Amino acid sequence: QKTAYEISTRDWSSDVCSSDLEANTALKTGVTLKANSANNAVIYIGSSILLTKSTEGYPLEPGESIYIECANLNAIYAVAASGTQILNYIGS
Repeated sequence: QKTAYEISTRDWSSDVCSSDLEANTALKTGVTLKANSANNAVIYIGSSILLTKSTEGYPLEPGESIYIECANLNAIYAVAASGTQILNYIGS
């Protein structure tokens, strides 16, 4: 079973957005993250390193997606490079 979600991420200066990805949500195999194609900035995806180094994650450009194998969404962090950006995700 898959569940789709949408969150807004904000730039580092205004909000940490550590894991707005439904904390403690158990997954069977992983999650697909997709930056909304209407976004105008990169969203960085990574671990808690984003709390101190906001650009150390994988840069997800508008319209791009990435699949991450993980057991819990609590391990994934997302931070927008600037402004408010939309990140869609579906867990499986």
